[in-house]
Amino acid sequence: MIRHAPGHIEVDELLNELQRRKGLIPVWMDAEERILTWMDMGMYHFYEGFFRKSISVYGILKTDIVSFTTSLDVLQDNRVADDFIYPTGFIFHAGHCRSTALAKALARSRQNLVLSEATAPGQILKVFPTGKEMVTESNKRLYRNLILAMCRRRVKTHVNAFIKFTSYNIHFFDLIHSALPDVPAIFLSRNRDEIVASFRKRPPGWLKDGDNLEEKVKGFITKAESIPRDILIPVDHIAVTPENLPVILSYFNVSFDEAELNLMKSQFCYDSKVEFNQKIFGDKAT
Repeated sequence: MIRHAPGHIEVDELLNELQRRKGLIPVWMDAEERILTWMDMGMYHFYEGFFRKSISVYGILKTDIVSFTTSLDVLQDNRVADDFIYPTGFIFHAGHCRSTALAKALARSRQNLVLSEATAPGQILKVFPTGKEMVTESNKRLYRNLILAMCRRRVKTHVNAFIKFTSYNIHFFDLIHSALPDVPAIFLSRNRDEIVASFRKRPPGWLKDGDNLEEKVKGFITKAESIPRDILIPVDHIAVTPENLPVILSYFNVSFDEAELNLMKSQFCYDSKVEFNQKIFGDKAT
């Protein structure tokens, strides 16, 4: 049960709540109303392939969860980002490029906080104007503080923080990179026709009626290719394998001991779309 208390609060009360509740992070955002929802996630480690699934699972496992709302503008106050793990790496992708497999492999280690396609980092982009007017000091502060607030040091074992974005977020790379310019970033991709074919079988949530899927995917890839390779490292989806995991980790300037590395590698044996390792990868059984 989620206990919506103390309701909608202002920044001073939020700062008090952040001191009281080490597990408190923003979990959802209403872009139209410019409202953030905060939830005390305690010491829950996100194993799931998508952040929304983590919220759902936590809601089932935990009773009496504290949740409340604030205005988006509280993020203008740098104090809302306290005791955070600075992001270790950003994962961008063109869609259906094994990004979820990589995110879940990283999440197998309790050293890694993984925020996989969380709602708020995508929704906040909708409140910013498009074009050059997007990258302002105010918008960068809002975005940076949102990410850092989501990366609060909730779990004692966490030392790294990885953020996997939704595929269309690549169009906002300029703002994201400007807000956090020293975070290593990769872009996962594959043959465009293969991506489109895969999307037709399992349409993404962002696809709207009337959208030209081929043009959408082409736009993701074109945007990524326009970014210098020393800023956004291209990675073909076929390289996302257990054998190649140390190479991918090197892009983020991190390494792990053999035990943690083998634990992360073991995730590749399982279907990335099924939680809790219940389905072997390639198993067609329901």
